[in-house]
Amino acid sequence: KAVVSTQSTGIVTKENEGYVFNEAITNFLDERMIPELCELTSDKINILNSYFLDPICLGELESVGPRCNKFKCKLAQYIKENGPRIVHTLLNKESPLGSLREAAKFLGKELSAVFKETEMCTCGKKFIKAASKCAPSYYGNAVFEDMGGESYRMVNFATAMRNIDFDAAGKAATLLMDHLCEETSSGQCIDSIFEVAAKAGDSYETTFIYDTYNAAEAIHSGDEEAMIEIMKKCDNLLYFHIHSYEKPTDKPFGKYAMHAKNFYCDEYCKEGRGNFYPCCMRKMFGDKKMRENVLKVIESIYKMRELLDELSWQREDDEIDSYYMSEEARKQYDWLIKWKVPKEHREGFLKFIDAANYCEGGKVECIEF
Repeated sequence: KAVVSTQSTGIVTKENEGYVFNEAITNFLDERMIPELCELTSDKINILNSYFLDPICLGELESVGPRCNKFKCKLAQYIKENGPRIVHTLLNKESPLGSLREAAKFLGKELSAVFKETEMCTCGKKFIKAASKCAPSYYGNAVFEDMGGESYRMVNFATAMRNIDFDAAGKAATLLMDHLCEETSSGQCIDSIFEVAAKAGDSYETTFIYDTYNAAEAIHSGDEEAMIEIMKKCDNLLYFHIHSYEKPTDKPFGKYAMHAKNFYCDEYCKEGRGNFYPCCMRKMFGDKKMRENVLKVIESIYKMRELLDELSWQREDDEIDSYYMSEEARKQYDWLIKWKVPKEHREGFLKFIDAANYCEGGKVECIEF
């Protein structure tokens, strides 16, 4: 086979009429990933023939049933067969994608394809549940290699994995999958979201790349009437520049929330902003159970990071034998054990990602698409 290098990132090469990963990635996929994810079973796994998986996790992944047991193999095969083409299309200088809209459409189409090919909405959910169940005890050779055999890093990894709330992570990921898989007129919610991304790409290019309406000149000259007429067109992102710095804020996510509010809630354009607000996306952002589980995960990760940063060096220097402490010694860490994501952070993030629901005078009406 004649192999011709492309002007890509070095990750992909052209082979005949298609594309393949470079030799190192191809060998990794063929010799490690695919054999393990497609052929290895729990009655044959041992420490010498497994790189990604360990016996407990492989057993959990097999529990998803005969049909969904093929999920991990289908995903690996999809990466090998379609990954090079996707990488080339996105990163090559000669990419056929001529705009951000086309890039968003392309990504949306590819994600829809992998969802369909791997049965993500059924088997993917079962895979997530199985993975979250075994995650606390996970310790594959890939981790050992990444840690470089350093004992303190391995101990910290094992300690963290057993204290991070993977139950909440699994619930949050499963709920997210439910939302992404919701049927819409575009296919599924994930397709509707990429429709929004395509429209946002158009607005970005109109504003920042092509300056379609000569806004830069109007801004520098202080021509407010011209700016109002431009913004009335509702197909640009000048709302970000014009209003977002009028009221400086130090609140968490405040700057981003202000950008989003100015875009969705602008007096001239609010009525039509439903085109950027599919109803399935509104339901996803409004899912309290999903948010609560995400917060539990964030809180558990933060607590473990802070505690391990504080105490692991003491263990390494033999100043403490374990992380167990007397009741009196524990008091200095009460604040951390009880720590919750601050309310202003939660509210600020919500006003950023779901600004359409926080407009003064009423929320933006979502549209089914």
